[in-house]
Amino acid sequence: MGLGCPADPVVGNLHNELRRGMLGPALSRALGLTKGTEGLERVGETLTPTIDLWSDPSWAYLRGEPLLSWTGLIAEVAGEYSGAGLVLPLGCGTLIILARCTVSSAASTRYYAQRATAAQIQATFLVDGGRGNQRDTRWQALFGPGQGHVWSGSDAAFFGVELELTGNAGVNDMATCSACLPLIISPGNGFLIQPTAANQALYVTFGWRERKALPGELE
Repeated sequence: MGLGCPADPVVGNLHNELRRGMLGPALSRALGLTKGTEGLERVGETLTPTIDLWSDPSWAYLRGEPLLSWTGLIAEVAGEYSGAGLVLPLGCGTLIILARCTVSSAASTRYYAQRATAAQIQATFLVDGGRGNQRDTRWQALFGPGQGHVWSGSDAAFFGVELELTGNAGVNDMATCSACLPLIISPGNGFLIQPTAANQALYVTFGWRERKALPGELE
């Protein structure tokens, strides 16, 4: 019997079962229990299982969390700072957990990692880079691209709230944002990166996962 769509709830059979959101169904699937949570309750009664639902990257599927990425080249603009931003649209009911951002350029520079509203990023970076691509082909077959959307472009100034100054001032160095990640992005917000030097072409990669917000989490 297949696991089914990760968003499908596992129907419990016990009159006093414990409700665990998506973790209960994920744990049931990790143990190969496909007929509700009764078996899961029985495991808890007879054993002391230690299962880390985050230890295996492939188990993000069991939790209903697609893994996504985006990569692209942003052209240089005279007198301006190129950049790229990952945003979530308002009202989507989804959270982004941004785990990785790498950026490189052909000239010596460092980079500002910043946060801003989705409206600010979209209004400043006018090039629509599209949504993220699935890093799990099981999700690609079911749902296609994720909710996260990337915009790129340039501006004559830095416009976000600075989170980190990252990278080494060396030619062709690959800078990795570290201190500010992971970063949680809620609907209507985003993350962006820009070099500290103008006239730079950038190669940017974002890596993240998405999950549905829990009841009351976005209030």
